Amino acid sequence: PADERVSHFDKLWDNVRISLLNTVLVCLSLVFHTKNSLSGLFARKKKPWSGKMRGGKFGNHFLRLVSWNIGLVPSYMMLIGIVPYFYFFAPSGRKASNEYFKVLDPETGFFLRQLKVLKHFYTFATLLLDRLYQAGRKDLAFDCVSDGSPNCFSSGTQGEFGRVVVGAHFGALEIAAEKMMIGGWGDQLVKAAYLAREGSSFESIAGDRDASKQIIDIIGAEEGHSVLQYRQFLQQGKSVCLMTDRPMTNQFELVPFLGKLAAFDTTPFRLAASTGANIVFAFGVKKSVWRYEFRATQPCELSYRPDANRSHQIYRWLLGYAKELERVVSSNPYQWSNFYRFWSELPSSPLRESMGPIRCVVDEAFLWNDKRS
Repeated sequence: PADERVSHFDKLWDNVRISLLNTVLVCLSLVFHTKNSLSGLFARKKKPWSGKMRGGKFGNHFLRLVSWNIGLVPSYMMLIGIVPYFYFFAPSGRKASNEYFKVLDPETGFFLRQLKVLKHFYTFATLLLDRLYQAGRKDLAFDCVSDGSPNCFSSGTQGEFGRVVVGAHFGALEIAAEKMMIGGWGDQLVKAAYLAREGSSFESIAGDRDASKQIIDIIGAEEGHSVLQYRQFLQQGKSVCLMTDRPMTNQFELVPFLGKLAAFDTTPFRLAASTGANIVFAFGVKKSVWRYEFRATQPCELSYRPDANRSHQIYRWLLGYAKELERVVSSNPYQWSNFYRFWSELPSSPLRESMGPIRCVVDEAFLWNDKRS
């Protein structure tokens, strides 16, 4: 009977609870729906890496103007206020730097690693500022101590090939190149570079002087420059400078670097072995505000042995390069300039996307064999 039923429903407070719960659920559904809608509306397709640098054309011209007028050291002080901006608003670079220091020193805690990331950003900014400061000057503004610069060039004998100079996105090899140009070797050096098609690449800002025309920039996506064109430069006795730590094509190998596998471009080694040109490893390091050190290894001739697999031979040569780069990077960790996740992904490249399937061979038998043949 109705008069014997027991109800625990409170007309006031239970209705309030139900109303509040309904309000919360509706608000949450609206928030998630709006977030998904906006992310789809404003999502931008990831563009392939184009060589464009951080800062933009105006910012880089401004920094160069400031450094010329108030001096380099005061300009370094300005960077202290600029670098935190990129720490917070350049998440891909921050993640890449975090991965780098995790590989370099796995025992470092999170907060100490963030301080290292900030110092990494600051060091990279000073290296770029040095290049801006040097741009447009007829004389070298820095004291560049060179050990082996002549190794980068052939003797000039008739019919002798130029040399394949293997560099890395580390330190400041460009300052050494400036010294080579001023020293009269600029017309013998070919620099391979992929420049931005839109916006401002660093080279379009820092290289706008007459002397820079002596360095030939091999620019990318549409032209599709091949190894055959590098060969033509070598036949002319010119040295070709290639960066092997940032694969721009689908020709690369995974080799141990700082304890983990990383992708390195095989183009310089294939080029040297197929042409008979000597190969040289070159590194530039900033030692102080006004001092740089440049070192080039002794020229080495690479040739394919008929009794061995060519891919395995290239792999062994790459191991030798990776070991040398590892030694230099470990001594100067903050001058590493690859701000993408070096051990986890490849840099986006329009060249690789247009070249078809990726070719990458990893042979376990050769992973830890660092003997060069």
